[in-house]
Amino acid sequence: MAKRKTMEAMRASGGKEIAAVARLVVLDGPGRGRKYKIAERAIIGRSSTCDVIIDDGEVSRRHAQIVSADEGFVIEDLGSRNGTVVNGVPVERGPLAIGDKIQLSERVILVLANYDPTEQEILQRQRLETLGRLAAGLAHDFNNMQAVITAGLDFVSSIPDDVTLADDRVRATLADMMRASDRASELARSLMSYARSDVDGFASVDLSTLCEEVLNFARRTFRRHVSIEAEIEADLRVIGSAAELHQLLMNLCVNANDAMPDGGTLTLTAQKVDIDSLVGAEAPASDEAVLIEVRDTGVGMDEATRKRIFEPFYSTKGRAGFGLGLATVKEIVTAHGATMEIESSPGSGTAFRVAFAAAPPARTRRAESKPPPSGDVPRLPRGTSVLVADDQEMVRRTMQRILEEAGATVLLAEDGDEAVALYASRARRPDLVIMDLDMPNASGEEALMSLRELDPHVRVVMVSGHHEEERERRARALGVMSFLRKPFDSLELMAASLGALHDELSADEELTGLGRRVSKEV
Repeated sequence: MAKRKTMEAMRASGGKEIAAVARLVVLDGPGRGRKYKIAERAIIGRSSTCDVIIDDGEVSRRHAQIVSADEGFVIEDLGSRNGTVVNGVPVERGPLAIGDKIQLSERVILVLANYDPTEQEILQRQRLETLGRLAAGLAHDFNNMQAVITAGLDFVSSIPDDVTLADDRVRATLADMMRASDRASELARSLMSYARSDVDGFASVDLSTLCEEVLNFARRTFRRHVSIEAEIEADLRVIGSAAELHQLLMNLCVNANDAMPDGGTLTLTAQKVDIDSLVGAEAPASDEAVLIEVRDTGVGMDEATRKRIFEPFYSTKGRAGFGLGLATVKEIVTAHGATMEIESSPGSGTAFRVAFAAAPPARTRRAESKPPPSGDVPRLPRGTSVLVADDQEMVRRTMQRILEEAGATVLLAEDGDEAVALYASRARRPDLVIMDLDMPNASGEEALMSLRELDPHVRVVMVSGHHEEERERRARALGVMSFLRKPFDSLELMAASLGALHDELSADEELTGLGRRVSKEV
């Protein structure tokens, strides 16, 4: 019966078959309660590169894999030390159905469960609800940054002819414009990261950085009479979904902000603690925990309210909310095998404490060398021809100016079809193609495939204003040599171009002695 239901779930309307999708839940062991989406293939093991990470010494680094098949799923042991057991029977390779229990060690038990896409829809709706409530703060911050840039441009355009860029007032104005541009870019990235609907798989997440991102977002969007304080330890890591953890932190901060209509203090703390120190709270299955606390000095809650706050659609805010924020928090906490406790009383504020199993710190990497400051202008090899394709005319013109200043001959196309036609029409093919991922008529991906049919050795730099890691991976698999995310400055554009033109050399070597341009160009 379970297998028949799985097969029915794999069929789409019209009789077409779609890939099986299920959810793997940790019933017992480290990360108890975590949920993993299983689609075409998932590797289970202790390694941080696995799709399903089980931090248990008895689990092999690459223990087993689950693969989508014509009739549901198949599980295969990958030569693990202790073997893989399904429903009490050791297996090397065999079918897997909804409800089957998988044992990887004495204390690690998983179960294959149905995947409900409505859960993700609810998460996405709740994200959009939060963004809608923060819209006024977002608009206020963007207007402030636009005012700095607009006023700066007016000042620079009106300076007398005898005033040069070396003038202290001009340099200060350009520096302010750069800072405003950087702030707008950072806010836009945070906005897209929070709003995106594609929830990534579980991996090692830098929770310290995530907390700082949420704090920056909150400081720019919350009401000014709410003071925001923080104490965040460095390099706190947990295993989880960065998108969902971002949403959890944002929801708790928004809830704290709403609880202080007359102002107050929001405090976010994050620290690593021993499990034994979690007095009065259920601890996650781990030796060490990362404890997050979001505290406010707001109106607080009585006992009756505390008992209902995690119910979907229960809200004390009237029309200001749909009652999904804390229900979503509870779902994310459970999916990550974390625990949560609440401290609150009327008139004394509220504190939410969430404890996650701590993950090992990231491996330290050698610091990348940066080019020393200089006034030199980056140069491309003599005679370089570049085809630029972007549906935004201002973006095309800006890249054209930078590349021509660097010595290139530039061809322009406004969509993928025109880019392919231009490339095919040239007796001497362009040395490099720089094109946007999202264009009308033919997208960057479609144009790339057509270009590779014309010339398997075409060199392509892909550009995108979105943060979509899956599309970036697909583009790289199709042969993209470099990927640029908007906004980028002239040095980043030149580094990507030189890296694509001279694959055998590093762009850093080409750019040694070259400094950052005065202002961001794109």
